[in-house]
Amino acid sequence: NFRNNINLWHRPKLQKMIVILLLYIVILLIVGYYLSKRNVFAPSVLSCAIWVICLTLFCILPHRLPPLSWQFLGSLSIWITLLWLLSLFVQSFKHSVPRVEASKPIRDIFLTITIVTFPLYLMQVIPIATSAGSHWAWALRQYALDENTFSGFIVLLWKTTYLIELYYARKTTLWRTTLPAIIYLTFGFLSMAKITFFEFAVTTLAILYTQKRVHVKHLLAGILLLLAAFFIVQSIRQEQAFQQKGEKMDFIVLYALSSMSAFDTLDPYSAAHIGENTFRIYYAISYACGNETKPVDPILPFIQKPIITNTYTAMYPFFKDFGYIGVAIAAILLGLIFGYLFRGVLQNSAFFIIAYAYFANVIILQYVADIFMTNLAGHIKFILLLSIPFIVGHLKIFNTQTYE
Repeated sequence: NFRNNINLWHRPKLQKMIVILLLYIVILLIVGYYLSKRNVFAPSVLSCAIWVICLTLFCILPHRLPPLSWQFLGSLSIWITLLWLLSLFVQSFKHSVPRVEASKPIRDIFLTITIVTFPLYLMQVIPIATSAGSHWAWALRQYALDENTFSGFIVLLWKTTYLIELYYARKTTLWRTTLPAIIYLTFGFLSMAKITFFEFAVTTLAILYTQKRVHVKHLLAGILLLLAAFFIVQSIRQEQAFQQKGEKMDFIVLYALSSMSAFDTLDPYSAAHIGENTFRIYYAISYACGNETKPVDPILPFIQKPIITNTYTAMYPFFKDFGYIGVAIAAILLGLIFGYLFRGVLQNSAFFIIAYAYFANVIILQYVADIFMTNLAGHIKFILLLSIPFIVGHLKIFNTQTYE
């Protein structure tokens, strides 16, 4: 299978380029690891690690994907270099961030809303599942994709509540963390969303690792459990979605490798309107205000070369709108943002630890698709929601202790 793999190793120039790029990223990873106080969740480490894994798998796994071209390899070289450099630059600043704790009364309000709204969610999804018969998983997935009460703010509140309570978890009040965790995971299963399990695992491990409550061996165990959850959910969804066609997808090739070769199908500067992919939120707001230009669909067009996919790595909107220059500018801005957040982590700030754990998903998933700009409105809502208990705690509006 290795020898019969797609013509990659029959093209010496491509082989040499990938090997050189791999070695280069490995060097960046090692340097970033030591410059980040050996924190494996540092943006410079996470970014390099995920691309090392993906490029290595692309070379060693048998698949039918076309070879990677200079368009992807060149873009990735620009992207990883600038993101790595700028994140390390910002996180090295000595200026301290405010040390504020979350308000306990606001935490109680968040937790109460989470507990009260979850039964309402079950009252909506259970009839959908029971009425769909053997296609219950497909019906639940379609409901999750549609606009409904539990597709936005409420779920974001559940997520925020869980992360705050996880950070402040104590043995005497473990229920405050356990209940939101169960709600969060139940929502993930009932919505048939692998991304929910991924977010739960990454954010949980990021917070616990930063607090030194877990170590590298626990991270590896968490990755194995996450892969198991992925396979279970994917098997259920795939069986019901493709049982009539008899189709089966290679899980690893589809989710770890296809986005890279899909990127090579893009044409730079091919947006119908200036920056419509990068600045989708602007077009969405202007369209809501009466402008005739519709925002681009966040669900990107599917291609089949040869695997059906609609993910093109995080570089997609910037390259499609502005070419290599767009990739460079985006890497600089994201490096500044992630580096700034991680600087707060290094200073043991509760707010920044929770916020960075949330954005660790965005950093890791850069190999799949753009999660930052596409869901920018959701990220802003999360930061605003997370800020409420910390702002109240800082202002000491309630004259009580901020945490237990």
